[in-house]
Amino acid sequence: MKRVLKIMLFFAVLIAPLFSFSNSSHSGQCISVPRSCDTRGGGWTSSEFPHAVVDGCDYVENIFQGLTGELLHLLSIPDLTPACNVHDRCYYSSYGESAETCNRRFYEAMLEVCAGKYGGLDLLSMGRLRLCNIWVAEIAETVHSVANNEPNFPRARKSQEDYMKYIRETCSFTTWSPFPCKTPAPTECRQSGGERCCRNKCVPSCTKSESSWQWQCSRR
Repeated sequence: MKRVLKIMLFFAVLIAPLFSFSNSSHSGQCISVPRSCDTRGGGWTSSEFPHAVVDGCDYVENIFQGLTGELLHLLSIPDLTPACNVHDRCYYSSYGESAETCNRRFYEAMLEVCAGKYGGLDLLSMGRLRLCNIWVAEIAETVHSVANNEPNFPRARKSQEDYMKYIRETCSFTTWSPFPCKTPAPTECRQSGGERCCRNKCVPSCTKSESSWQWQCSRR
């Protein structure tokens, strides 16, 4: 029964069709896929360029089916769709990241969902945050163990290769360089223990207003 639950949890991450197009930085270039590119016609019904699959998760309906929304709230189980999408984008990408990296990002994204949902300083919020963190740790462990025992990751990468081949053969790309950050660069720095952090790392974006300076830290 435990084995079946683990498999159900993993595949729940890969269900719930969603279809949209987006700009993305791929190999240092931003790429726009025209809506006239019929990826549905090619069988890619849940793609979000440049990822072959981004389809959220139906973990509540599949794993906790039969429970009411009220009970789910009491169990502190929030909507983990944003985290599931992070996992999909990592698995179905051509950036060469490992399954372990993708699973770790999934766990971190779920923790962020928990913190965003139950981030209050009152005792009830803190208790629910603790319970939420326990749930997502179990989900992350299940996904990690199933991913290591099943050929899901290689299948995802093969699907990504096939998807990009279909895109290349079917669509006309528009490409441009990512937008740089606004200058001058911020000069904020902060010191904590033996770590010094400064907001001096430029993260370019395919959307002009989203390019931003981020913190990066180093130990002395």
